Amino acid sequence: MSCIACKLKLSSTLPALRASLGQHHLNCIRHYAGPAGGSGLAKKSLGVSPKILRLQKQFQKKNDVPVFLKGGKNDVILYYTTLGLSGLGLIMNIAFYIGYIID
Repeated sequence: MSCIACKLKLSSTLPALRASLGQHHLNCIRHYAGPAGGSGLAKKSLGVSPKILRLQKQFQKKNDVPVFLKGGKNDVILYYTTLGLSGLGLIMNIAFYIGYIID
């Protein structure tokens, strides 16, 4: 039974059968997508490069580091530069409005 047949029969079957047809549909998806890193079939069909797979492992690692800092020194520099410039912009806005209020 193909996935399209599952979809069509889901709307017209008994509730007890819907779960098994839904499970078949999920199994079809799992067959093509594979586990969370992608199966061999998914990697070949999507053309996933080794660099992308390496970056996925790096950014999905559980090490209590926020994702926006997992890229190394460049990400830390970019983060703190953005934080500093945002703070400077906030201070300049406050100074601008205070200048209008006092004058």
